[in-house]
Amino acid sequence: MEILVLMLLFAVLSGGAASSYGRSGFLWFVLGFFTGPIALLLVLMLGKSGAQRIIEEQRAQEARTTKAASKMKQCPACFGEIDARATICRHCRTPLEPEA
Repeated sequence: MEILVLMLLFAVLSGGAASSYGRSGFLWFVLGFFTGPIALLLVLMLGKSGAQRIIEEQRAQEARTTKAASKMKQCPACFGEIDARATICRHCRTPLEPEA
């Protein structure tokens, strides 16, 4: 009875860890059930899948782009995109009032 509980525990832990790393939770659940701590150690050592890494890199890039874009404003004369702190438009050289 205790062995079955341990097998289920390792299966749930392996499946949950694999799912959070972007891997097949069901496959690792089955592996964890039959191999116990070996599957849990493997999934933790393997880390995130390649697809998961790519998704996280894209999200980080979008966050950086959004952050950089939020520091921009539009020139009232030429409608060019300029830095929010600019006092002169770099496109048309129109003097701008500084924002407080």
